[in-house]
Amino acid sequence: MPSDPQGHYKGPGPHPADVIQLDTPDLATPAYIHLPPRWASQTAKAGGSVAQLVICIAPLPGHSTATTGRCMYAKPGGYNMSLRLLVDVSYQVTVRTADTGRQLQSFKLKGDASDSESCPNLAPPEGEQIPRIVSAGTLVAKLKPLLDGTAS
Repeated sequence: MPSDPQGHYKGPGPHPADVIQLDTPDLATPAYIHLPPRWASQTAKAGGSVAQLVICIAPLPGHSTATTGRCMYAKPGGYNMSLRLLVDVSYQVTVRTADTGRQLQSFKLKGDASDSESCPNLAPPEGEQIPRIVSAGTLVAKLKPLLDGTAS
């Protein structure tokens, strides 16, 4: 069980976290990256806890337009397929405490998730490119000391 049911980042881990994507400076949405249950705040809420950390992921400007993968979607009727292209994107990841907003860490990661992980469930508009996301494994490996460590 997390160290503090009030969402304060202190004591031994695990420290539940929420992951949000900053699409623009004014628009935050839930990220497509899902943390393993051990660190996901949604799981912790069943035990009476809330997120202790907020992980913000923002695409960096100037991403590559080179195609690195594809997403296939069925068209209405299911007889034809519609193609959307995946492109490489790098992200700025910033980790803050949920209670005070204090920045704990900031770093860059390149999108490395598989095509199937990066493809959204719903097809974006025709011609729109899809950014390759960061895999949960890469994010967790980088954040493990904050998620599992002892905080003061």
